[in-house]
Amino acid sequence: MSRQIQIKYYSAQNKIRILEELYLIDLLKNKLNSIRAQEASFDKIFSNSINLLNNVLNITDPEKPLYSAFKGHIIETYIYNAIKSIGTINYYNKNHKEVDLIISYEDTLIPIEVKSSNKLKKTDFNHLLFYMTKNKINTGYMVYSGELDKIEKEGKTIYLLPYWLF
Repeated sequence: MSRQIQIKYYSAQNKIRILEELYLIDLLKNKLNSIRAQEASFDKIFSNSINLLNNVLNITDPEKPLYSAFKGHIIETYIYNAIKSIGTINYYNKNHKEVDLIISYEDTLIPIEVKSSNKLKKTDFNHLLFYMTKNKINTGYMVYSGELDKIEKEGKTIYLLPYWLF
């Protein structure tokens, strides 16, 4: 990130730390089995305010962002802010298999994948199912722009939740 905005790494780290201390952002750790691998991976940054995020991105209508990629980030940030009080939130990303949000609540892992579209493709479930199988989890969640539903895939239950429920 520091290369993209053309500042030194330590300067970027310091600015991120300040934003976190001001409760403007949260940093999520990658949910990996090894602490060493988790610490070596990049943190995922979430804004604690959708309004601040929209302002920084110069978005006046969240349904019509300047770039379509922003819509997914906005919805993911919205969902993160809605669920962050439930438990510890991480994400999972290993070998290009990412699950957007993993809630750790007591001894339970709750995987959540967020999509901005209202139609889901078969491949949209691949990473969620991979993570669920790897961690012996029977229930996962897909948040998207579509209708409330429940599907069974590979012996797993995935609840399809419209993001407006949050």
